[in-house]
Amino acid sequence: MKTVPIFAGILVILVVSGASARTWHVLPDSLGDAPTIQAALDSSSAGDTVLVACGTYYESGIWMESGVVLCSETGLADCVTIDAQGIAMVIECVNCIEPTEIVGFTLKNGWVPWGEYGGGMFCIGCTDLAVSDCTFLNNHADFGGGLSCDYTALEVVDCVFAQNSAVSLGGGLYCMNNASVHLTGCVFDSNLAGLGGGIMCGTATLSAHSCTIFANQAYASEGYGELGGGGMYVDGQSAVTLENTIIASSTDGGGIWCHGGTVPEVRCCDIWGNADGDWVGCIADEYGMDGNFSADPRFCDTPTGNFGVETCSPCLPGNHPDGYACGAPVGAYPSGCECGATTEPTTWGTIKAMYR
Repeated sequence: MKTVPIFAGILVILVVSGASARTWHVLPDSLGDAPTIQAALDSSSAGDTVLVACGTYYESGIWMESGVVLCSETGLADCVTIDAQGIAMVIECVNCIEPTEIVGFTLKNGWVPWGEYGGGMFCIGCTDLAVSDCTFLNNHADFGGGLSCDYTALEVVDCVFAQNSAVSLGGGLYCMNNASVHLTGCVFDSNLAGLGGGIMCGTATLSAHSCTIFANQAYASEGYGELGGGGMYVDGQSAVTLENTIIASSTDGGGIWCHGGTVPEVRCCDIWGNADGDWVGCIADEYGMDGNFSADPRFCDTPTGNFGVETCSPCLPGNHPDGYACGAPVGAYPSGCECGATTEPTTWGTIKAMYR
């Protein structure tokens, strides 16, 4: 006789539990469900969403809550800017062990001092973290100017890393200590570091599919007696895979450089026009193999951040210089302009100025 009410009670508990997840609205005038992004996160629980209205928010040191979705109202980076004003890092993700997402933000002007990690975002101990449609702009750290991750499983999709800097390692991205990072459709534009101008990978797993790594700089090359990896530097026993990716126009340090015996797996990649060399060092034997080539990608308009390519670009299906079928465009973006529309080459200083 007691079976029905007990079962009914279980149903009620399940319904209440499923309905308990809520959305916290944050508005620029502080009149939402919480006055700030941090306050909304502090109030939230796993399963909740913090939805941020378009605008600029002057916050820093934001502590991400495990299991929460932090999203701008459009889901696009140009909707919400979080400007840390050089006070601290923008967002910190620590021990996010439940599915956690950050979608549609520009993280700007994060800064941490000498010896610290992740000016735009620092992640440690996260087992299920996803970041998408975000722009990391003008952030600074000793390690990982834009983003640094340590002992973290991280998916990064359709993000832009531009004008970030690191004193030591990884201007755009630094992954280390058994981190597992998967990049898809990302752009690394004009980032700067001692080693690994765009990306630094040390004793970690990194995959990059359909990414564009352009005009990054590793300024400490000569001091180390080797190239510094303007586009990417790989150190220690890392596992690195690059597919359908462009590394072009690094201003110092070469396209990719390796230290410690790691040899990246490179397939259907265009490595071209990098100061100090393209297919050199650890990847020299991979040139001409598995669809790898070296040719001008013919970007539409790099000074304005348009990394689409001309219709006649060798990076588009059917245009491969060796007739190889890569199955998808090489680089982050497909065709964006007609053949012959490519702008004249510009200096790194000009590219920097567009982000000021």
